Amino acid sequence: SSSIKFRNLTINNTAGVTLQKNITTSNLAGNLLVQSGTLYNGGFTITGNGSRTITIRNNAGIDVSGNTTAFSGFGTKVIETNSTVNYSGDNQNIAANNYGNLTISGSGIKTLQGNTSANELILIESGYLDLNANTLTINSSSPSAISRSSGGIISENTSVTSKIQWNVGTAVGSYLFPFV
Repeated sequence: SSSIKFRNLTINNTAGVTLQKNITTSNLAGNLLVQSGTLYNGGFTITGNGSRTITIRNNAGIDVSGNTTAFSGFGTKVIETNSTVNYSGDNQNIAANNYGNLTISGSGIKTLQGNTSANELILIESGYLDLNANTLTINSSSPSAISRSSGGIISENTSVTSKIQWNVGTAVGSYLFPFV
């Protein structure tokens, strides 16, 4: 069987690209750049080298399906302000990162694995976001920075340490927290 190995991998396709196998340190020696479009993991893992970088540019994104975490192992994660990471699988762990836009879709519960922030928007299309005794920070003054179609946010299961910090500055408006 033949095996393709990449020094660096750049996704630059506005129609999107879907993985057909895991990305690991065995087949990706360098950096991963999502320049445009969406990288659909297809349920496969994306694991990088600790000395390498994953970059998601503005207006690009990663869609994480299956029971996988978005991306692990990369020493540096550059997630630009207008990029999107969508957790679209079943029950999933959400890596502690500073996201641009964070979308929750699919079914089940998405569980924060550490303090997490979003610079623009948190969109809950379906499923539930469990804060898991962590802090979720929203760095947008827009009243629509948290939006939901169905599902919602689970704040407490066993502790009282979960919190949402919404940095609104001097903005005025009605701010909705979709707790369940």
